[in-house]
Amino acid sequence: MKTQKIFGFNSSGSSTFTLRAFLFQARNLFGCDDSGLSDPFARVIISEKCQQTRIIKETLSPVWDTTLTFNDVTLHLPLDQIKMEPPMVIVEIFDWDAVVRSLTN
Repeated sequence: MKTQKIFGFNSSGSSTFTLRAFLFQARNLFGCDDSGLSDPFARVIISEKCQQTRIIKETLSPVWDTTLTFNDVTLHLPLDQIKMEPPMVIVEIFDWDAVVRSLTN
């Protein structure tokens, strides 16, 4: 079934958006490496889409200064409901070495 899109809203009751997540920095992260530092990266999740920043080696206060752009984020709700209950955007911070260790064990 084909639907016609009008200003991000189509007749099937879903809306399409673009999310721009600006990630500047994190501070005072926990040290996960033997050196007492971390290799942090951030992951941003909205709906079924996920992106991550670059890894910054050996720091507890990374500066990413980046924008992650999520195009065509489709929400299957009426616009009024989306305005009243915006979708959850999840930002997670990980240590690269800890992620690799968990995948190899």
